[in-house]
Amino acid sequence: MSSFTFLITLQETGSIFLQFSSSTALQLEVIFEVLEEYDWTAFSVVSTRHHGYQDFLSVVEGLTDGSFIGWEKKSVVMLNLTDDPGGARTRRLLKENEAQVEREGHCVSVLLIRSFNHSFTLPPST
Repeated sequence: MSSFTFLITLQETGSIFLQFSSSTALQLEVIFEVLEEYDWTAFSVVSTRHHGYQDFLSVVEGLTDGSFIGWEKKSVVMLNLTDDPGGARTRRLLKENEAQVEREGHCVSVLLIRSFNHSFTLPPST
């Protein structure tokens, strides 16, 4: 969870591209501040097992376990996109999570993590 990335581009001889980005922890702090502002205390976590997911889950635990807010983590959905090329299993997992939350009458905010090496889109459900 570094706070910046240093990239050297090979497009021009001797050129350097410096990219700064906020850490995962800082991004999650901001997300939880927004959730708190709107009193959305119940949430689910959606992640893949790509590099960094354990740090992501640890930061979520750290922010919620030590808080006086009363965060309620409803579920953690781990997606395996390589074994689900059409997205059917992913859609099913997300729908099951949504149905569980709706039955309990809670407003849920879903936190997403996206790896730099992998992104995905779900085909429209039929």
